[in-house]
Amino acid sequence: NQAAPGIPVPMLMAVAAFSGLLLGALNGVFIWGLGIPAIVVTLGSLTIYRGVIFLIAGGQWVNADAFSPSFIAFTRIEVLGLPLLVWYAVVIVVAFVVLMSRTALGRSFYAVGVNPTAAVYAGINVGRTTFLAFCISGLLSGFCGYLWVSRYVIVSVGVARGYALTGVGSWRIGGLL
Repeated sequence: NQAAPGIPVPMLMAVAAFSGLLLGALNGVFIWGLGIPAIVVTLGSLTIYRGVIFLIAGGQWVNADAFSPSFIAFTRIEVLGLPLLVWYAVVIVVAFVVLMSRTALGRSFYAVGVNPTAAVYAGINVGRTTFLAFCISGLLSGFCGYLWVSRYVIVSVGVARGYALTGVGSWRIGGLL
């Protein structure tokens, strides 16, 4: 944000979310279009994206002095006594409850996740559904990336490095791999 301090925070949030959407869509294309297993694409792209960020940042950390006060303050706002981060979480959870329980796309997500072969016989386009899941995941990842940076005021490819293993472990324990 130091390079262009005049950019409004909502625009930065939108750029972060859209960047995540594009990267999630790229992952979805590799899975859907090339038939590469999702776990391979996810972990491989994680490594590639971290490497690109490392090169862009020149291997340096970006600390609080590189961010504008408005960038940092936005996630510290309180509404009705609760931090804005809590309200974001509530809105996202409610949106997903509605998506998963009230829409055909949500039912398709369930079907593809439980049994992709049966989903094909039910007329669900498994590739398209998987692509859309990766797009939504990327969009939220980009948005949450902005929230993380704004809240903790540090950017480095080493931050949250162990979370990938935690995620894969939870998927495996849940029986999704």
